[in-house]
Amino acid sequence: MNQSLNTEATVKFFKQLNLFISKTRRGKRRRNDMNKISKGTIKNYYTLKNILVEFCDVEHYQLRLPSNRKLNNRRYRAELRYWKKFYFRFTDYLYDKKDFYDNYVGILMKLLNCFLKFQHDEYGFIEKRFRQKFYS
Repeated sequence: MNQSLNTEATVKFFKQLNLFISKTRRGKRRRNDMNKISKGTIKNYYTLKNILVEFCDVEHYQLRLPSNRKLNNRRYRAELRYWKKFYFRFTDYLYDKKDFYDNYVGILMKLLNCFLKFQHDEYGFIEKRFRQKFYS
């Protein structure tokens, strides 16, 4: 494995992603109509996790969750640039290196957006404006 997967921020990101998948699989996280999330969707979350791990390894990219503290203007702009840069690098990776089509990239971005929304709702990690670039 690459050094970029061993940083504290990246480990925290994937620990939170595993927790999200675990809560979804156990039925703690449900759809809006209170039904359990289907096994196919849970399988898609595992696929997203594997693709993100591979992306971090191949592209030497460090994923992180921003602090849940209030951000000053300078730090806010830095976080906005970070997520914008991530979005473009990740989609370029999916299109160019993985040869995925638009629909599948859109599905992956929706799943990632769902994870980030969960982080915002549960822990206040991500502001909505950081994830607005993703497909909604």
